[in-house]
Amino acid sequence: MGKRKDPVDEEHIRKKIRRLEKKLERVQDTSTSSSLQASTTAQEQAPPPLMQSEHALAQTDEDLDIVPEDDELPEEFLLALGNEGQEKTEIGEAIRPELATRWTKIMGSGLQKEAIENIVKKYPTPKNFNSGNAPLMNPEIQASVSELTLKRDRRITSRQNLTGKAMSCLGKSLTNLMKGNINTRTLIEEINDAAKLLAEIFHQDSSSRKFFALAGANQTVKEAVKDAMPDEFLFGKDCGEKIKAAQMIKKASTQIKEQAPKLPQKINHAPVKKQVNWRGPPQQHQRARGGQRAQHQSRQYSFNQNQTRDQRRQKYRRMPNHRMPNHRR
Repeated sequence: MGKRKDPVDEEHIRKKIRRLEKKLERVQDTSTSSSLQASTTAQEQAPPPLMQSEHALAQTDEDLDIVPEDDELPEEFLLALGNEGQEKTEIGEAIRPELATRWTKIMGSGLQKEAIENIVKKYPTPKNFNSGNAPLMNPEIQASVSELTLKRDRRITSRQNLTGKAMSCLGKSLTNLMKGNINTRTLIEEINDAAKLLAEIFHQDSSSRKFFALAGANQTVKEAVKDAMPDEFLFGKDCGEKIKAAQMIKKASTQIKEQAPKLPQKINHAPVKKQVNWRGPPQQHQRARGGQRAQHQSRQYSFNQNQTRDQRRQKYRRMPNHRMPNHRR
């Protein structure tokens, strides 16, 4: 059986319905009277077409203004209208400004390498929580993948290890709370260290997104926005202004830069050596034809023109198995 409604609520709703019906009748009466007056005056005063359109617009505006104002709609009517268009982004309660400032800076710039190492050493993995360490890749699979895949896997492994350390920090704090060992300063330090590691992971993910987003961009755009601090947007709200400024600077620099004048090409007037046939080695290195006769002929022409006849005779006397040539006086 359905629930019985409260009679007070029913009476209240019926009164509102009667009130709305009366107002509706009043609006209808006013609209009919205005239409009759407009029809009678339209024949007497016929405005031009442009004036007619303006008059019609004025009438529609007046009709909209005539809509009566009433109290808030009943809850049943609001439920019938639905909640579309009424969604609002829920904003949580504000945190301490000291926390917000520190965490925001880490999420934008990241932690120093030394700070990360100190936090990691401070919280070793619990003996019953080995899942906090990132799993290693199987050597069989590692041998079959490319170097690029291995590099990406190492980056993801580093983030997994940082996530495990943050969970170890929180686990230690929760364990002390459950045991009743409450030390406010120690708890604040442990929870803050976990938050720092999570902020570092956030920063690394933002850097990866920037890298992949700028993979196909030109060098001018990369240099303009690569160091931009993220806020609501990955490259900041002023990303467009930075790109425009960089492009204008590049354009101005190309216009200011003077092009070096082209120097005339030097013409080489040196004579070109003609390639001729190779003459071959000297005669003394060639194999003589005819034996001793060739040697005799070669030595015959080796005399100096200034030598006397007696000197020539003495020279040939020293040569065995040779006759002195018969020279005429």
